[in-house]
Amino acid sequence: MTIYICAAAAVVLLMLEAAVLLGTRRRSAALTSFVTVVPVFPGDDLLPERLSALSDCAVRSRVPTGRIILLDFGADDRQKRICAAFCESEPAAEMIPGAGLEKNLAKMFAIRAEM
Repeated sequence: MTIYICAAAAVVLLMLEAAVLLGTRRRSAALTSFVTVVPVFPGDDLLPERLSALSDCAVRSRVPTGRIILLDFGADDRQKRICAAFCESEPAAEMIPGAGLEKNLAKMFAIRAEM
């Protein structure tokens, strides 16, 4: 009798997990309410590798990448060219000045704030 109860409970849990996973998959196409922020500092020699890794993650992921913000904290000309090329290849990416983060996030998430 105990085995039947455990088996029934396991089946119910399995069905619940399947329903949640299927429901999440259907809604994942509309899931864009997150932002990846990559700070760009002067002298960051690893920037190309970071952006390449981010692109690889976006390609392999089944979840939409949402928005990608490259936050400029004094990028040099070389870094600006790298970021511009990344933004061309990733439509969800944009480069903004460091001081513009709050305003851009409020706009992306439709938050009414006095700025």
